[in-house]
Amino acid sequence: MATPACHSATDASPADPADLPRTRRQRLGPVFLVGRLRRPIVGRFYALIIATACAALLGFAATLHPDRHGYGTHLQTGLPTCAFLVQTGYPCPTCGMTTAFADLVHGRPIRSFLDQPAGFALALATAALGALALAVAISGRAVRINWYRVNPVRLVWAFVILFVGSWAFKIVHGLAVGLLPAR
Repeated sequence: MATPACHSATDASPADPADLPRTRRQRLGPVFLVGRLRRPIVGRFYALIIATACAALLGFAATLHPDRHGYGTHLQTGLPTCAFLVQTGYPCPTCGMTTAFADLVHGRPIRSFLDQPAGFALALATAALGALALAVAISGRAVRINWYRVNPVRLVWAFVILFVGSWAFKIVHGLAVGLLPAR
């Protein structure tokens, strides 16, 4: 059988796996891959460091008393008042993140979400990452992302939309409930 010397534009594979036929997409494999660590001692050590950092962050959040306004908990750490909030009367994009972490570790997930949805998601992700890292440190098996299945550009856009949407939610909710010093 002879093979053609040149390929037409239709022979090229699409860049986005979602554009592939279903049978080809299935051959790309699952989104998460589980396998043994290539360097078990070093890998377990790194996983233990990550688990410890996540536990320390969540433990520190547990020592804070969440502010009832949904922002301002960071003042307990010695940080200054948010200049954006003082100047405009509206929260900055990160206002409420510390409060969301503190509320989540104190067992108030709904209040944590209302404080700052992106902070709530980051607190959940921190807890999940810590648990996963601890499991890797104990088992010696790592979970990897199959980047052939995940489009990094879409992932970045999802985080941007989450962040901006959370900021908008924080402003609308704060105005509706009357927790913002908006002018």
